[in-house]
Amino acid sequence: MKKITTITIVMLMTVSLNAQSVYKLFDGKEISRELIDIPASLLAVFLVFLFLLNAIKWILNYRLKSKMIENDVSNDIVKQFLQPEKNETKQQAIKWFIILMGIAIGLTIMSFFQPLGIHSLAIMIFSIAISFLAYYFYLRRSEK
Repeated sequence: MKKITTITIVMLMTVSLNAQSVYKLFDGKEISRELIDIPASLLAVFLVFLFLLNAIKWILNYRLKSKMIENDVSNDIVKQFLQPEKNETKQQAIKWFIILMGIAIGLTIMSFFQPLGIHSLAIMIFSIAISFLAYYFYLRRSEK
């Protein structure tokens, strides 16, 4: 099933990226269509898989909780599974803040180097990598 899904997605991406035209920006400059379409396609694929993973996680959690209730598991264990950890939600919020802040900084830096090209993509990749590194250091520091 995974192979069929992967092959289908790759084939759909090649169809959507087949055009050779350019996009015109507000000031009349042109940007290659591939610089817009490839990240957009990757983002769409990422969002679809993220949705599928979350749906599977919700279904499996529901089945686990139902089995626990049916089997008369002790109340302490059921409460532990039913209540999400406060620390986990805090870390998720901070993770997304750091990542989105890195993207915002990358977009700001890109605006200073105006002819958009391959260097703009490098700036975005570098800024997102730095934001993930900052999140890693945050996790390491919070464990201490």
